[in-house]
Amino acid sequence: MRAGYFSLFLAPVLALCLTAASAFASEQPPDFQACIDRTENAKGAVVQAMLACRDESIRYWDNRLNANYRKAREICAAASEPGECRQKLQRAERLWIQYRDAMSEAFDQVSPGMGLGAMPSRSAVRRTTQHQAEELDFFIRQGEELRETN
Repeated sequence: MRAGYFSLFLAPVLALCLTAASAFASEQPPDFQACIDRTENAKGAVVQAMLACRDESIRYWDNRLNANYRKAREICAAASEPGECRQKLQRAERLWIQYRDAMSEAFDQVSPGMGLGAMPSRSAVRRTTQHQAEELDFFIRQGEELRETN
Protein backbone atom coordinates (compact mmCIF):
# COMPACT_ATOMS: atom_id res chain seq x y z
CA MET A 1 0.00 0.00 0.00
CA ARG A 2 2.81 2.43 0.81
CA ALA A 3 4.50 1.91 -2.57
CA GLY A 4 1.22 2.64 -4.33
CA TYR A 5 0.75 5.78 -2.28
CA PHE A 6 4.25 6.96 -3.20
CA SER A 7 3.86 6.35 -6.90
CA LEU A 8 0.37 7.79 -7.03
CA PHE A 9 0.84 10.94 -4.97
CA LEU A 10 4.43 11.68 -4.06
CA ALA A 11 6.24 10.70 -7.25
CA PRO A 12 4.51 13.38 -9.37
CA VAL A 13 5.20 16.01 -6.71
CA LEU A 14 8.85 14.96 -6.56
CA ALA A 15 9.13 15.07 -10.34
CA LEU A 16 7.62 18.56 -10.41
CA CYS A 17 10.08 19.77 -7.75
CA LEU A 18 13.05 18.31 -9.59
CA THR A 19 11.92 19.88 -12.85
CA ALA A 20 11.51 23.27 -11.19
CA ALA A 21 14.91 22.97 -9.52
CA SER A 22 16.51 22.05 -12.84
CA ALA A 23 14.92 25.04 -14.59
CA PHE A 24 15.99 27.34 -11.75
CA ALA A 25 19.59 26.13 -11.85
CA SER A 26 19.94 26.45 -15.60
CA GLU A 27 18.32 29.84 -16.18
CA GLN A 28 20.37 31.91 -18.59
CA PRO A 29 20.18 35.53 -19.70
CA PRO A 30 17.85 36.33 -22.59
CA ASP A 31 20.56 36.47 -25.30
CA PHE A 32 22.62 33.49 -24.11
CA GLN A 33 21.28 30.94 -26.60
CA ALA A 34 21.75 33.36 -29.51
CA CYS A 35 25.34 33.88 -28.37
CA ILE A 36 25.94 30.12 -28.23
CA ASP A 37 24.35 29.72 -31.66
CA ARG A 38 26.82 32.28 -33.05
CA THR A 39 29.75 30.15 -31.87
CA GLU A 40 29.05 27.78 -34.77
CA ASN A 41 30.37 30.48 -37.10
CA ALA A 42 33.49 31.16 -35.02
CA LYS A 43 35.79 29.23 -37.44
CA GLY A 44 38.52 27.85 -35.23
CA ALA A 45 37.77 30.09 -32.29
CA VAL A 46 34.78 28.14 -30.96
CA VAL A 47 36.19 27.74 -27.46
CA GLN A 48 36.94 31.45 -27.16
CA ALA A 49 33.46 32.27 -28.48
CA MET A 50 31.86 29.92 -25.94
CA LEU A 51 33.88 31.49 -23.12
CA ALA A 52 32.80 34.93 -24.32
CA CYS A 53 29.16 33.78 -24.09
CA ARG A 54 29.77 32.53 -20.57
CA ASP A 55 31.35 35.88 -19.68
CA GLU A 56 28.28 37.69 -21.06
CA SER A 57 26.15 35.49 -18.83
CA ILE A 58 28.30 36.34 -15.81
CA ARG A 59 27.98 40.08 -16.59
CA TYR A 60 24.20 39.73 -16.91
CA TRP A 61 23.90 38.08 -13.48
CA ASP A 62 26.46 40.42 -11.92
CA ASN A 63 24.43 43.42 -13.08
CA ARG A 64 21.27 41.88 -11.61
CA LEU A 65 23.12 41.13 -8.39
CA ASN A 66 24.38 44.72 -8.09
CA ALA A 67 20.92 46.15 -8.76
CA ASN A 68 19.39 43.80 -6.21
CA TYR A 69 22.07 44.68 -3.65
CA ARG A 70 21.24 48.38 -4.01
CA LYS A 71 17.52 47.60 -3.60
CA ALA A 72 18.25 45.39 -0.59
CA ARG A 73 20.12 48.27 1.06
CA GLU A 74 17.03 50.43 0.47
CA ILE A 75 14.90 47.75 2.12
CA CYS A 76 17.22 47.95 5.14
CA ALA A 77 16.32 51.63 5.48
CA ALA A 78 12.83 50.54 6.54
CA ALA A 79 14.09 47.90 9.00
CA SER A 80 13.71 48.35 12.75
CA GLU A 81 17.51 48.76 12.95
CA PRO A 82 18.55 50.15 9.53
CA GLY A 83 22.25 50.45 10.32
CA GLU A 84 22.46 46.93 11.68
CA CYS A 85 20.52 45.57 8.69
CA ARG A 86 22.90 47.26 6.23
CA GLN A 87 25.92 46.07 8.20
CA LYS A 88 24.70 42.46 8.18
CA LEU A 89 23.81 42.65 4.51
CA GLN A 90 27.28 44.02 3.71
CA ARG A 91 28.93 41.28 5.80
CA ALA A 92 26.92 38.60 4.04
CA GLU A 93 27.85 40.02 0.65
CA ARG A 94 31.56 40.13 1.52
CA LEU A 95 31.45 36.54 2.74
CA TRP A 96 29.64 35.54 -0.44
CA ILE A 97 32.39 37.14 -2.56
CA GLN A 98 34.99 35.10 -0.65
CA TYR A 99 32.95 31.94 -1.26
CA ARG A 100 32.52 32.70 -4.98
CA ASP A 101 36.22 33.34 -5.45
CA ALA A 102 37.26 30.26 -3.46
CA MET A 103 34.94 28.02 -5.49
CA SER A 104 36.29 29.46 -8.73
CA GLU A 105 39.84 28.77 -7.56
CA ALA A 106 38.88 25.22 -6.58
CA PHE A 107 37.44 24.63 -10.06
CA ASP A 108 40.67 26.01 -11.54
CA GLN A 109 42.55 23.31 -9.63
CA VAL A 110 40.52 20.43 -11.07
CA SER A 111 40.20 21.93 -14.54
CA PRO A 112 43.24 24.16 -15.11
CA GLY A 113 44.24 26.12 -18.14
CA MET A 114 42.66 28.10 -20.86
CA GLY A 115 40.28 26.80 -23.44
CA LEU A 116 37.57 24.46 -22.25
CA GLY A 117 39.46 24.09 -18.96
CA ALA A 118 38.27 27.60 -18.03
CA MET A 119 34.60 26.72 -18.61
CA PRO A 120 33.90 24.99 -15.25
CA SER A 121 35.37 27.89 -13.29
CA ARG A 122 33.37 30.46 -15.22
CA SER A 123 30.25 28.31 -14.93
CA ALA A 124 30.73 28.17 -11.16
CA VAL A 125 31.03 31.96 -11.01
CA ARG A 126 27.87 32.32 -13.13
CA ARG A 127 25.89 29.87 -10.99
CA THR A 128 26.93 31.39 -7.66
CA THR A 129 26.32 34.92 -8.94
CA GLN A 130 22.89 33.94 -10.24
CA HIS A 131 22.01 32.30 -6.95
CA GLN A 132 23.11 35.34 -4.95
CA ALA A 133 21.17 37.71 -7.23
CA GLU A 134 18.07 35.58 -6.72
CA GLU A 135 18.69 35.36 -2.97
CA LEU A 136 18.83 39.16 -2.77
CA ASP A 137 15.65 39.33 -4.85
CA PHE A 138 13.97 37.11 -2.26
CA PHE A 139 15.28 39.40 0.52
CA ILE A 140 13.78 42.39 -1.30
CA ARG A 141 10.39 40.71 -1.75
CA GLN A 142 10.29 39.75 1.92
CA GLY A 143 11.13 43.31 2.93
CA GLU A 144 8.48 44.75 0.63
CA GLU A 145 5.85 42.38 2.02
CA LEU A 146 6.73 43.43 5.55
CA ARG A 147 6.45 47.10 4.64
CA GLU A 148 3.02 46.50 3.10
CA THR A 149 1.72 44.78 6.24
CA ASN A 150 3.00 47.50 8.61
